Amino acid sequence: MQTPVYISDVDAMVKAAVEQQKRGRKDAAEKLFQEALAIQPGHCAALHFLGLLCQQRGNDAAALDFLRRSIMSAPGSEQAHYHNNLATGFGRVGRLDEALNAIERALSLKPDYAEAWGNKGVVLEKQGKLEESCQALAKAVEIKPDYIDGHINLGNMLTKLGRDKQALEHLERAAGRFPKDATIAINLGNALRRCGNIDAAITSLRRAIERRPDSSEARNNLGVALHDAGLLADAETELRKSIDLKPSYADAHWNLSLVLLHKGDFHNGWMEYEWRRHLKEDAISKRNFPQPPWSGGPLEGRRILVLCEQGLGDTLQFIRYAKVLADRGAKVIVECQPPLENLLRGVAGIERVVARGEPLPAFDCHVRLMSIPGIVGTTPQTIPADPAYLKFNREVVAAWQERLGRMCPHAGLRIGVAWQGNTAYRGDPQRSIPLASFAALAQIPGTAFFSLQKGHGSEQAAALADKLPLLQFDPPLDDMAGAFFDTAAVMLNLDLVITSDTSIAHLAGALGVRTWIALPMACDWRWQGTRYDSPWYPNVQLFRQTHRGDWDEVFSRMKTELGTLAATRDGSVSHRQASIILAPISAGELLDKITILQIKSERIANPEKLTHVRHELAELQAVKSRNISTRMELETLAQQLLEVNQALWDIEDGLRQCEAREERGSRFVEMARSVYRHNDRRSALKQKINQLTGSAIVEAKSYTAV
Repeated sequence: MQTPVYISDVDAMVKAAVEQQKRGRKDAAEKLFQEALAIQPGHCAALHFLGLLCQQRGNDAAALDFLRRSIMSAPGSEQAHYHNNLATGFGRVGRLDEALNAIERALSLKPDYAEAWGNKGVVLEKQGKLEESCQALAKAVEIKPDYIDGHINLGNMLTKLGRDKQALEHLERAAGRFPKDATIAINLGNALRRCGNIDAAITSLRRAIERRPDSSEARNNLGVALHDAGLLADAETELRKSIDLKPSYADAHWNLSLVLLHKGDFHNGWMEYEWRRHLKEDAISKRNFPQPPWSGGPLEGRRILVLCEQGLGDTLQFIRYAKVLADRGAKVIVECQPPLENLLRGVAGIERVVARGEPLPAFDCHVRLMSIPGIVGTTPQTIPADPAYLKFNREVVAAWQERLGRMCPHAGLRIGVAWQGNTAYRGDPQRSIPLASFAALAQIPGTAFFSLQKGHGSEQAAALADKLPLLQFDPPLDDMAGAFFDTAAVMLNLDLVITSDTSIAHLAGALGVRTWIALPMACDWRWQGTRYDSPWYPNVQLFRQTHRGDWDEVFSRMKTELGTLAATRDGSVSHRQASIILAPISAGELLDKITILQIKSERIANPEKLTHVRHELAELQAVKSRNISTRMELETLAQQLLEVNQALWDIEDGLRQCEAREERGSRFVEMARSVYRHNDRRSALKQKINQLTGSAIVEAKSYTAV
């Protein structure tokens, strides 16, 4: 006769199985659960925990079956908990509507069930309902303030919505409760970085790496924070470590590309830049064509489709490469963002412009716009830098000239300003500028300011009307003619555009309008690290933050230069042009002068002198762009000439130091002798440039040996 098994014995078996499960002894736990169910098939706890065990093992179908059966036999006090766990099971297999139904049943039984509200937030996020998810998670932590998983998920959700400051409160709370949790430290570090607290972000991310040295995610995010701090070498090191840990990590490759490009390592930077194709954000740019992609082969007589990508500013900057392809014999068709269709018809080298979504004409091959620089081997020295590659309708410009004359009849500097970028861009809080920072510029006499700002940020103007009287356009620019159309015509009637790092900066640069760009300390890669001019736009001058977040110092420098600019002209463009003396010069001498001015622009600190240097540099670069075609061999010689002149500058500094100390020893003699050796090298390089360009003027150099 068998010994009877009592209910209490089954409960003990289930309790023992749960203990085995907690210890990770899954086989032993499953055996005990099965034995308990063999005795009592409807035992709700055994069914429930066996369902959770199946879930841990990845057997989702069995898990859902056991979890459903457990609910049918569960007492009322446990049903809310069981429904919530069933919802988790549905969520794991993507059955999100059923998951929400299970959560609603749990909440109908227990409205103050914090974990169910938290689970609802997770499911709603998977459905793409981010605002509703945020509300559910907020309800969870309101009910249960010490619900750490709720704080973590709410912090992450607020981060996704761009509400980083709100996210910090919840992530800091989670980090305080679990100081050794690497994932929390990573999420906190990312939120701190996006809020502009870079030092704290780096500290948090380093802590994450201490706890999890093999985390490719932590090292990638630390690399981004170090990049933002301007520590490019350290950033590159961490990003390469991230890639070593996970070679297929697209985000790390992409972030490495930005660091390399920022450093001026275009060769490796463009290669890494191609990893953008594997980013989830790139899905919108993916296209499938039967025609082959262009990878650098002959283009003579071929029709190539250029696919614009990323933001409007990116297209405006890189559309210059249409002419590069046309110069290789291609017939260039450009598919662009619809707002730019009319504007891009004025770009040299383009045969046809098609708005994205419209039927495409026949073509032989295709290429993504921002892949072209890498394919053609662009370096900082070989950037196609035509000072005005975007041409515009003269009649429209003339019409706006009359209108601006009516708006501002007095003579003086006409200045267009823009301060706010697209708020959807994650880096916008760092690059956009409070309009109040511009007010210092209005103190310069003989200046008039026109607002080029559209949309978000425009509301700041009314509150500053007494300190910064802005001339506004009514109706607003571009409302009727299309994106940037009116704005471009207005710019061509201005003396200067002052802007934050937005598409307005690229439009002004492409039009050849004199432009000042105010940059945050952690700026975009395309503006490089320390220079105050731009290899992309000869007409652009860069004003960089010297302290993170300090715009007042930037605009103080800008005010000084604007005062000098206003004082050196009488408001007449023709007066400025008439003051320039034109004289013939050899190509070698022109490039020599440009390299010397480039060195001066990086090494001279006096603001007034810098203004004159940059003005002369912009004028000579414009002459070069108009008269000398860009060629790889020529740019290589120009780079060598720059290096020679840098060496001569350093030698002269050394000689002056020796003179000041009255040192006339061997070091002084060797430096003095090196001057003529470098000058001989300089002369030889200029001769090669003259020969390569077929310069009509060739200077001669001759010495009589003593």
